[in-house]
Amino acid sequence: MKQGESNLNLRLWRSMPRPAVEHRGVAIVLVIVAVAAAAVIGSAYVASQLNAPQIVGNVNAGIEARYIADSGADLATAIMECETFDWRAAQDNGVLVDNLNIGNGKVSIKVKDVSGSNPDSTCEYPVVVCTGKSGDMTQLVGMQVHAPRPEVVAKTVDVDLSEFAAFGNTSIDLANGWIMGWPESPLGTLGLPVNIGTNGTARSSVTVAMTGNAPQGLGFVMAVADPEAIANNFRTSSLVRRVEFSTNEPILLPAPPTPDLSGLLWATVRAPNITADTAMNLGSNKRHTSLTVDNAATLSVDLGGGTRAVGISGPLTIQNGGVLRIDNGHLNLVVQGAFNMFGRSALELGPNASLTIYLGGTMSIDDSVVGLPVRWRDFARDARKGMSEYFDPSLCTIYRITSINSVDLNLFDGDDAAAWAWTDGAVKSWLLNTGTYLCGRMYGHSKVSLSLNNRSAVFGNVVANSIIVATESAIYYDHKLNPGNGYTNPDSALYAAPMDLRDDIRLLLTDLNHSTLALVTALLASAPPPPVAIDPMAPTPRDKSRVAHRWWKRYGVQLKRDRSSAVEEVIAAGP
Repeated sequence: MKQGESNLNLRLWRSMPRPAVEHRGVAIVLVIVAVAAAAVIGSAYVASQLNAPQIVGNVNAGIEARYIADSGADLATAIMECETFDWRAAQDNGVLVDNLNIGNGKVSIKVKDVSGSNPDSTCEYPVVVCTGKSGDMTQLVGMQVHAPRPEVVAKTVDVDLSEFAAFGNTSIDLANGWIMGWPESPLGTLGLPVNIGTNGTARSSVTVAMTGNAPQGLGFVMAVADPEAIANNFRTSSLVRRVEFSTNEPILLPAPPTPDLSGLLWATVRAPNITADTAMNLGSNKRHTSLTVDNAATLSVDLGGGTRAVGISGPLTIQNGGVLRIDNGHLNLVVQGAFNMFGRSALELGPNASLTIYLGGTMSIDDSVVGLPVRWRDFARDARKGMSEYFDPSLCTIYRITSINSVDLNLFDGDDAAAWAWTDGAVKSWLLNTGTYLCGRMYGHSKVSLSLNNRSAVFGNVVANSIIVATESAIYYDHKLNPGNGYTNPDSALYAAPMDLRDDIRLLLTDLNHSTLALVTALLASAPPPPVAIDPMAPTPRDKSRVAHRWWKRYGVQLKRDRSSAVEEVIAAGP
């Protein structure tokens, strides 16, 4: 057979129909598979029925553990409100309640501060972690509370408006600037609302003109203020929400305390111009006609661990890289004239130092730092980013004063023993400009027009007649300054129902001098004390103002955000 014929026959054979092939055993395999699947499904069903009581028991135990933990949260709140019990002293290594029987389970309560440490005698913002157990199930309830110290609740009020990040007597204008909590402060991670306020009643007394201003901000105005007294020009989630703090009267702006300048002596050089590094010994108090720190010089003032006063009847100037450094004590610096700083200068507080400036004139600070280490003078400052470290703003306070009346009691110092008498009640301009950072409290009451410009920032709080925060500048509020007993607290001792200021407080509170505040404290302490003898069958005396609120609460612990808050991290640590 030829090759061509062979190939043709092969193709013909392949195209011919072939008999069906018998696939024996396939049906048997399919039956076996079906039976096996049914067996698996059936066994799972049977197993689920056998485990049903255990599953139901776990669900019930989990629910019960959850409610036990929640009951622990209520118990913790009651303990902190108790008038006859100090929970701070009672906690043992953070444990407040250990395995207390509740229902069919137990509850344990731990308290920590926001850093995760055991609370001390000053702790006011405890993180509470309640662990409920029922059977083999455990549930956690974490909460953040404000628990003011008993002595704070009972005896003090906040009358210097330090509960406000900014209080403008007539207006606040956030013109491309912002007011927010200071993230680096001890309470900065709690998400507390930022309070701003005004006595202005006209439309747009508070103007918010930039997205992101005052996150969770509360704007306090009088009830009689225009419905649009707070103008939110950007409809974002960070609106300033209106709150009415008083029914029909403005918030008091007491005059600043009066500095004690009696017996203040003239310095040997009455108008020193410091141009080389030097030190000043204030073993006795001094008085100058002016003071200038210039030419990158550093003037170090060592207070020797005490409190001293320096009076300047003219201007105080720190310029061209000059540094005024306060060390080892408290300085009361009284400046009748202007306070000027520029050219990357610094007013620095050293270790164990604090400063109060009583300023009669204008303030102009440009490209400088106040209340911060001198190294911040040389940083590229940008208010949009804030400050990456924390410094206590209560160590530096600036008051606007309107008068001085102090007699020089020394007849032999070259002066004629004439009184240092001066009065000026005009509204003064205070300006922070070009990347200036000020860490402290600024109390200008109704006699200051305050402006922050060109990426400048205040880390603390401000009170002035009018406030402008412009050109990417900021006020970063430190919630540590708020004792929780001031004008924004409806349960404050300042108020009588229905939230009108008490008549005796209104008439008495004319200034912030120690003598005046002592009288106010005496009024608050005149209320009858709780009875000493307590009937064991009577309800436990509780003061609900001691636990202001529980503003953060969740069941279980699931940290879903990229960066958890300090509170969540403490709660996540668990029992």
